[in-house]
Amino acid sequence: MNNLKVLFIGDVVGMSACRALRKFLYSFKHEHFIDFVIANGENSADGNGITPASAQLLKESGVDFITTGNHAFRRSEMMNEWERTGVNACGSSDTAALIRPHNFGDMAPGRGYAVADLGMVCIGIGNIIGSAFMNNSCGNPFFTADELIRQFEHDSVNITIIDFHGESTGEKRAMGFYAAGRVSALVGTHTHVQTADECLMRGTSGRKTAYISDAGMCGAEESVLGIEPAAVIDRYITAVPQKYSAASGAGYVCGVIIEIDKKTGTAIDITRVREKIFI
Repeated sequence: MNNLKVLFIGDVVGMSACRALRKFLYSFKHEHFIDFVIANGENSADGNGITPASAQLLKESGVDFITTGNHAFRRSEMMNEWERTGVNACGSSDTAALIRPHNFGDMAPGRGYAVADLGMVCIGIGNIIGSAFMNNSCGNPFFTADELIRQFEHDSVNITIIDFHGESTGEKRAMGFYAAGRVSALVGTHTHVQTADECLMRGTSGRKTAYISDAGMCGAEESVLGIEPAAVIDRYITAVPQKYSAASGAGYVCGVIIEIDKKTGTAIDITRVREKIFI
């Protein structure tokens, strides 16, 4: 086939969601002819963050590549894992290939991009964190996008996907137009709420970029962004920090299927995914 089909899954919340993915993904990938799976795993561990155990579960479920965000370094037991993903990665290690936002800077552990070699085609995956309402001092995300695009051009990779982890839909939308035609897909993460604005943005070169403001989450339906509601409500009422636990029960896998021309790297189609699972 001339086209590549990539499934991008929004923020996976908790180990129970990782285990639910393990039951769900195999048949879904075959049914929809998925070639490659990316998931945001920064909340995949119980109690927030990502751990070697949750990363392992994501790989076992069929996830090929993990992106993260502001909670990337939340768990100390994960620190050694950040150095295991090189610039060239295909997820052949015990855990899926792993990156953190590129604009964390060169002094941060790990890498902000990698290239997955699938044999007949390579995919460049980048991670950027937003600046609006994120309370961070990271580098400008728009300049970071330029840097990643230049890097992928230097590596001669024409299929490129960026996870833009941010709070503001306005900032994400602006980034979509900024990167239009220069990357194959720009997928928003972080809010855990799937948006209905998936589209193809055409750049001046004529190439198209698949875009959505937020892919959503993999988590329980009766929850606050995947978390048991009671503790979140107490936090808002009392202003006292609470221990958050991932909710369970009926839930959803949310994300997008992106179809990309292998030769040109232009996006052909983007389709929202919202599939019921039991967590």
